[in-house]
Amino acid sequence: CGDLTSVGTEDNLAVYKDYVDTYSPNTPVYAIAGNHESYAEDWSQNGEEVVKSRIETYTGKPLYYSFTYKNDVFIMVGVCRDGADFGIGGLQWLYETLEENRNKRCFVFQHIRPDDACGNAYGIYTNDIWNGTQSIVFESLLKHYRNAIFFHGHSHLKFN
Repeated sequence: CGDLTSVGTEDNLAVYKDYVDTYSPNTPVYAIAGNHESYAEDWSQNGEEVVKSRIETYTGKPLYYSFTYKNDVFIMVGVCRDGADFGIGGLQWLYETLEENRNKRCFVFQHIRPDDACGNAYGIYTNDIWNGTQSIVFESLLKHYRNAIFFHGHSHLKFN
């Protein structure tokens, strides 16, 4: 569920890809980007496009995508720059994907949970990573589509 690297440099992502290629050569890995994959970029330039391209190059998948396994749909929602990229276009894509699969069980994987209360280990994040509108729309979609089961990362906690 994201944060595949420490700081998202090309070298970091190459290490990630080498690890997956070495230890999972015959098993598919469905990764999504987290905010750490955006740290290395200068956002005053074309950072968003660089991050999207790099994610696709090293994971083999775009920023957000879905796939079906048997009769279940897996919806993978990556983020770019602390959730800022998941705006109108991403929310529209999510709506269309959920609507198209409204009669199937959908597993939605996203890195940063809106209203970051449960993804904010020890309260270390002081800013609102999502803007209010994005958060409201995202959570409304998940509440509306009762067939969706939501998973997120970002907490940086180790679970036993």
